Amino acid sequence: MDEYAMPDPSFWAARIDGLDVDYVCVGHTHQPYSLRVGRTTIVNPGSVGLSRDTDPRASYAIIEGDAISLKRVDYAIDQTVAKVETSGIDAAAKQMLVELYRGEAAHRWMATGNAIRVTD
Repeated sequence: MDEYAMPDPSFWAARIDGLDVDYVCVGHTHQPYSLRVGRTTIVNPGSVGLSRDTDPRASYAIIEGDAISLKRVDYAIDQTVAKVETSGIDAAAKQMLVELYRGEAAHRWMATGNAIRVTD
């Protein structure tokens, strides 16, 4: 899949039509969400870095039976930012990465969606 897939039931309904599965696990948006479409649950665990929902912590999903838990965990963001700031990458890319790693101004770098809130 090469699309930016937000938690929109009408978007997902067409893409999972014909699939006989309980779960579809996806990524790419860097925004955690869980969405029920028919009998299938779409799960996006989010991102270990570069979150697009203003929470800079790493996110992941746990599927246990019928329960889906979206979780967050702290990681060494300051160390990551320091490496980016001392890198030789383009200044605009550097600014974008630093802001995203810190959870700042995600709306400047992408369209926002209606991702569900995750638990600690």
